[in-house]
Amino acid sequence: MKTKRLITLLFISLAFNLGFIFMGVYDHLCRPKNFMLPPPPPFHKNDHFPKISKNDDVIKLRKANVDIRMSFFKELAKEELNFEKIDEISEKLLKSQNEMEQVVLHHFIKIRNDIPENEAIEFFTKLQNVYHNKKMNKKERHRE
Repeated sequence: MKTKRLITLLFISLAFNLGFIFMGVYDHLCRPKNFMLPPPPPFHKNDHFPKISKNDDVIKLRKANVDIRMSFFKELAKEELNFEKIDEISEKLLKSQNEMEQVVLHHFIKIRNDIPENEAIEFFTKLQNVYHNKKMNKKERHRE
């Protein structure tokens, strides 16, 4: 009787452990990933480049972009749509996104001008590989 109870407890414990293992595997392989671009890889252990996410201009532009996006969704959530206002807000949203992109591009140009050529080549090659790998992973996911 005791051995039957012990075997049952061991079987239940095994089932829970297998459940946790398979949950981790599922989480790693099957769950949708965040498609935001990864941060640029550092050269060395202590990355000495200024982070674009800490740039005051980018922070202000992101806040403005979020406000415009919220007003866009708010307008779309109304019962009667005002297409003129929706078009106006979407133009503001596009302008805001373009301004943000421009600041980011100037940030990379500034980095390129401020660091030695060999470090710049290494840094931007790593960035290029990150974007390329991200693109290739996306293509593989679409094939499945």
